[in-house]
Amino acid sequence: MARAQTSESACVHSADMGMRPRRRHHALVPRLRREPRSRIVGCASIGQTIRKAWRRGPVRQWWNREAASAFTPARARVRGSCIFAPVLPLRAIFPGKRVALRAPRVSDAPRIVEIRTRSREFLRAWVPVPGPDEFDVDLARARILRDRRDIRADRHYRFCMTLGEDGPVIGRVALTQVFRGIFQNASLGYWVDVEHHGQGFTTEGVTLALDVAFREIGLHRVQAAISPHNAASLAVARKCGLRDEGRAARYLQIDGAWQDHLLLAVTAEDWPAAPR
Repeated sequence: MARAQTSESACVHSADMGMRPRRRHHALVPRLRREPRSRIVGCASIGQTIRKAWRRGPVRQWWNREAASAFTPARARVRGSCIFAPVLPLRAIFPGKRVALRAPRVSDAPRIVEIRTRSREFLRAWVPVPGPDEFDVDLARARILRDRRDIRADRHYRFCMTLGEDGPVIGRVALTQVFRGIFQNASLGYWVDVEHHGQGFTTEGVTLALDVAFREIGLHRVQAAISPHNAASLAVARKCGLRDEGRAARYLQIDGAWQDHLLLAVTAEDWPAAPR
């Protein structure tokens, strides 16, 4: 009883002193302002507070004001049960020695349709059955717009691989099915134009994608599922540091049949270019 009286007295004294009552989420807006262009993932309990802060204006204005140059090599940051996933600028270009990765552009649609059509038989044995958007320019444009939305939403990162920073598209490298939370994982996929096959471009593009995965968007693990008969793709994955983890029976439907696949993966601790 004495403790209850003491606590009540303290509350009355605070009110008498003119102190403002503590707000439940009083530190939320400053925290958002300190995070460079971050998106909050998995925090449903404070979603309503975030929406209210956004409608007030200052947070939204700050968000729109931030430039891509404010980015440092980003990582997912964990604060309590919340994970802040860096937003990758759509105009970002990741250059290598001979190739570069960037987000797809609507203007890429004719080129993508051209090389997918040319490489159709070459890729048939290794990739899932392609959709109509692989061979129709208008549908390809719509698909590219979805790909760009997926990047902004941190769902999938389907990059175009180009010759140099300004050269033509020669293939694609993708980090798909991004899982945050305690998993921080994505699936790796890639293909290259038949005319550029066997020249080391894919290995360089995959290396760039892994660097983006671990240094730019804060993933911890990247995995790939590859047909045991696809020696070239297995060589690329192993050369890029992915280790064999097992075999999955009837894992994917390729060329009309359910086929076994080898599972390979690499984690941030194993990646030589990843920040410690």
